[in-house]
Amino acid sequence: MLATLVAAAACNPTSPVVHHGQSEIPGPRTDAASAFDIANRTIVMFGGANRSGVLDETWTWDGRVWQRHQPASLPPAREFAFMGFDPGTSRVVLFGGTTCAPPQVPDPTGCEYQQQQTNLSDTWAWDGRSWSPINTQHSPSIKDFRGDVGGIAADLRRGELILVTYGVWGAGNVVETWALRNGDWLRLHPEHLPPASEFSGPTYDAVRGHLIIQQQGIANTTWTWDGSDWSYLPLSVKTPHSYGQLVSVGPRGLLLIDGNVAYRWNGTTWAALTSSRHRSSGRCAGDSVGPLPTTNPAMSSSSSAAGSAPEGLTFWAIPSAGTDRHGRHWFEPNRRP
Repeated sequence: MLATLVAAAACNPTSPVVHHGQSEIPGPRTDAASAFDIANRTIVMFGGANRSGVLDETWTWDGRVWQRHQPASLPPAREFAFMGFDPGTSRVVLFGGTTCAPPQVPDPTGCEYQQQQTNLSDTWAWDGRSWSPINTQHSPSIKDFRGDVGGIAADLRRGELILVTYGVWGAGNVVETWALRNGDWLRLHPEHLPPASEFSGPTYDAVRGHLIIQQQGIANTTWTWDGSDWSYLPLSVKTPHSYGQLVSVGPRGLLLIDGNVAYRWNGTTWAALTSSRHRSSGRCAGDSVGPLPTTNPAMSSSSSAAGSAPEGLTFWAIPSAGTDRHGRHWFEPNRRP
């Protein structure tokens, strides 16, 4: 499993966030959803799955401690949900996901290993204290909630939440673009569409002011969304032959994390990064990636959806419950590099 990245330490710390929940550490899980809550300056994590089945837990991380929240109303248990911050309402939105029965003793953890699973199409909003349903008239039909064929992200320049996903089989099998507007999902019909192949993102690029998706294929491509249409960038931007978690680092652009390999997008071109377990002296956080995978996962949790984090923050991985797709384990979520 690929790990989601979290913000840990600011170059210019802000006032502490007031949490409303119980302080503890989440147990191991796979394929939880997460997003950065700009309004409350926390990472929000929901759901996932462990040996007991899919989860309905809500957690927040402020860079120092985890908090478990237990609101009276909350989404049903699920994994693989799409989750992102909606600039229009200043709330974190959760859409869909997958649910299934708990695994049998010989089965691996996760709905993708179950013969029967159900895709959900409900929409919920988190305001920092509680969840509330958004009763939309329309919703995207998702073929698969895997993180490499769909996701949602805030288009901060245009102030709306955008969902990008494969269409269902038999519906053209194209990449669809949706926007959450006035409490309903609206499918957009841009003139140009990325091909229906695995992609990383979408993620907001603060340098260009566009959403970005990155695709690995015969011709590796980087696509940008300007609010009305998709356009692909030329080969000269050196799109990596890789895909993974695509994360915003504010004015520094984007990071693409694939196992122990990292690439940085500066708004103009991609370049490979070298990993480091420590920040370089005299440099602000976000200029290096660390720590990378270890072989000793004492305590771990994971997420299927990466998002943006505040400017000038250090990023490291919330570990997965087990190994990533390259067979490597990840660090504890509360261990600093």
